Amino acid sequence: MEESRDKSLSLHLHSCLRQLFQYTISKRWLILILAFTILLRQSWLYTLVNRDEGGIAITALGWLNGLPPYTYFDNNAGPFACIIYAITTYLLGPDIISIRLLNNLLFYLSIILLFVLVKDLYGETVALSACLFYGIFMSTPIYEGQIALTSSLSTPFIVFSVYFGTKYYKNKDKKNLFLAGAMLSLAFLIKLLAIILAPLLLIIIVAGYFSRQKTLRRTKEIVCNVAVAAAGLVIIPTIFLIYFWKMNAIDDLVRVFLLQSLLRNIPNVPLGILFYVISEGLPLWIFGIYGVLTLGKAPPDIIVFTWLLLSVGGAAFPPNFGHRYIYLIAPLSILSGSSLSKVLKGLRDFEKETNRNDKKTLCYFTLCTLVLSSLVAFEFQKEQFPNYNINSRLIRLQWLYADANSYDDQVNLAKYFKSKSVQTGQILVHGWASEIYYLTGVMPPFKYVWSRPGVGIHIPPQEYDFLVNRIINYEFKYVVLYDYSISALRFRTDDPVVAETLRRYFFIRQIGNALIFGSISEDGYRISYEFLDNFAKALKIHKRPDGSAIQISEEISRGEVEELFLPRVTELDIAGEYRSTFLQVPLNLESQVIFSNITIPPSSILRFGIGIESWTWQRRGGDGAIFQIYVVTSDDKAHRIFEQYINPKQINEHRRWLDYTVDLSNYGGQTVQIIFVTTPGPLGDVFDDWAHWSRPLLLTKTR
Repeated sequence: MEESRDKSLSLHLHSCLRQLFQYTISKRWLILILAFTILLRQSWLYTLVNRDEGGIAITALGWLNGLPPYTYFDNNAGPFACIIYAITTYLLGPDIISIRLLNNLLFYLSIILLFVLVKDLYGETVALSACLFYGIFMSTPIYEGQIALTSSLSTPFIVFSVYFGTKYYKNKDKKNLFLAGAMLSLAFLIKLLAIILAPLLLIIIVAGYFSRQKTLRRTKEIVCNVAVAAAGLVIIPTIFLIYFWKMNAIDDLVRVFLLQSLLRNIPNVPLGILFYVISEGLPLWIFGIYGVLTLGKAPPDIIVFTWLLLSVGGAAFPPNFGHRYIYLIAPLSILSGSSLSKVLKGLRDFEKETNRNDKKTLCYFTLCTLVLSSLVAFEFQKEQFPNYNINSRLIRLQWLYADANSYDDQVNLAKYFKSKSVQTGQILVHGWASEIYYLTGVMPPFKYVWSRPGVGIHIPPQEYDFLVNRIINYEFKYVVLYDYSISALRFRTDDPVVAETLRRYFFIRQIGNALIFGSISEDGYRISYEFLDNFAKALKIHKRPDGSAIQISEEISRGEVEELFLPRVTELDIAGEYRSTFLQVPLNLESQVIFSNITIPPSSILRFGIGIESWTWQRRGGDGAIFQIYVVTSDDKAHRIFEQYINPKQINEHRRWLDYTVDLSNYGGQTVQIIFVTTPGPLGDVFDDWAHWSRPLLLTKTR
């Protein structure tokens, strides 16, 4: 008995394996297309995290923290997109890769259903060709299908909807209509724009009606079918509406998801984006247009043409972002597959004929067009690999999809913040960089996607001013500014966030093009007194050769000093390094800048730099300058705590910023004056003594 049972089990297993092998052979071309598409799509898995991905992710993260979408962070992604992000974040943590993998899985499933859909309408050859076009161009970087945007997430659900719609067209089973409506509702709950495809369900219902025999047609059947599709279309959105109503967030849903989605439909992108949209999808556009020109009046042709026509509404105002054209890819792929299959069929037929050389030449020309257009498309696609930013010399276009340079830079920046255990409200990433907050696992300190003042996605001016004040009050633990160097940031000081960060925060480190500034230095000091901030209150005195002292304001009134030589807060570049400074030219005998009523906390230091302007180094005359600092205690005793002579004209080592730290522990707890003094060099020559103090700070140990 046991031997017989084992033999029966072995035969059954052998039969199953044989059937699986036969099925694999029969579907080998579809499997190869799927495998190729998986390799193509996975090559983009670790590409740059898009700004819009970050916006959806932050909305989802807020939802997980008890903040329903649109109540805290303004992002017009649909609520179902937020659910997709929230579920993956809850299960796997704030990691964009898991969300992209889910996006890819939906895409792979849509390829299979597209194959079945097109096979039912046009046959297997067209279906395979359509899947090849669809798989390639849904992974083309300019259309952004490889990243988890609302456009790419909703496209598979549109394919699912059309799949169930065509199933109804074939078998007249009403449950397929309900599922078609439900899938389309999920699509527009991801991206509101998907609602433009709702009329396609009506066309499918009408096509199904006319495909019946005349004796079986009933007007009430159309009404019933429309009601079934409408039920599928509204049930899930109704559940969401009830949820938002219960959470008192219905106004936010309408304001952000509905109204802002409509307003942001108006594009504001350079014309060069359209050039890339056409170039990277050139075979799809050429063969898709050819497919449109060869369409007939059969119901399948009407369904596909309607699908294409409605999808045009997503990109009705070119130039537009690449992802706005993504809804066109599926219907264009079907039309392109139809065109290609006609060419291949024509070549097979012409092999049996000898007098049709003109049409054979046309077919070969069409295939050459496919090859050449594919080479053009590949060349432009290659330019965007691996981070899909556009930097084209050909059309002089630079377009960045995130402030960071690469995915690795974004992840490393988030890892740095995690290592510092930052909490919500402790970091400001200036610009449009929601993805950094998400990868770090914290919420941004504002509800707008862009921390620059303006309209729409920009932060309002009053909230921007609030951010600036938080920087001034050292309320952020870290501030991130994106640029290639601190020197480059000096050209952006018209932005108060940049200006105040450079002035008040310590430069910590650079990760890619992210410059990290901290309110506490890496060696554990915080700012207790900012001399540049208080420079206007300081007393400025010049001492004369006869020993008398005079306030600079009095010298100006007498016309004894030109304003050019006055002590003032400025900026200076020495050896390529820009710094905030105050100028102190030692006219006559010496110059003093006196800061009064400074209370020095215990464990404090004075940190500063000194330098002389570089344009003077090659000039004749002058013997450098002497820099001194005095502390005057409450008993009116002056204690010299620093003195340094520099002469960059003669000493090459002085042709840079010279940084110093002075221990003030002996004065802890005292209220003192701190006097900055500059005098001419040992020979008393004041020529070219353009002396600068670089950002002097009173620092106190925090740990």
